[in-house]
Amino acid sequence: MSLLVRRRLRARSSTVIVFRVALLGMVLVLAVIAYYPFAWDPPRMVRNEVTRSADGSLQFGKMNYARSPGTPAWLQAARSSGTIQIQLEADPQTMQQYEPMMMLASDYWHADFVIQQGWSNLMVWLRRPGLDANGNPAFVIDGVLHPRQWNSVNLTFRRGDLRIEVNGRSGLTDQVAADSLSVWSPGQIALGDEVHGGAPWQGEIRLAEIRTGSSAVPVMGCSR
Repeated sequence: MSLLVRRRLRARSSTVIVFRVALLGMVLVLAVIAYYPFAWDPPRMVRNEVTRSADGSLQFGKMNYARSPGTPAWLQAARSSGTIQIQLEADPQTMQQYEPMMMLASDYWHADFVIQQGWSNLMVWLRRPGLDANGNPAFVIDGVLHPRQWNSVNLTFRRGDLRIEVNGRSGLTDQVAADSLSVWSPGQIALGDEVHGGAPWQGEIRLAEIRTGSSAVPVMGCSR
């Protein structure tokens, strides 16, 4: 092999190496940009930060696990009667959060109802025929939630008549499909997070009750 050929092969090899190094550097830069800001968070045991106060209310932090052990017994009655009343009293720690306070769901993609804080807005998802499995789009009541004080939510659904009251005032009334509750499916009640975690709401809940008949069923012991 002549000297000229060897030089050409070396030059070509050097070009390939430079190209690969540049490509690797570009990939690393894009990865940093995609994940910044980031913090090392390896798998580990974490402590459930849901605690009960002396008055019976539940306090929620950054790691919340407050879920029913299975499908609530009242679900079949709600499906059959087409009637449900949900009462919630919550005290948000801050307005800078967009997380669920209470829900009935089987996973992240299938929720029968969700009551969520969206900064100062109250957001309610209600699964019903003609919509997706999460009940999108949500009902939104603007600017009704306040930090560091108790906010009451009273949701009533009776065979198509939907009414949501916030802090004793009418926030929303609407007509939806009368058989909406018939599409609800088995799931778990969760307070202060998704049923499978990952969206912790911070604050305090002192009342969470479901009524499908004459008696109210407390959720996680949150009752008057």
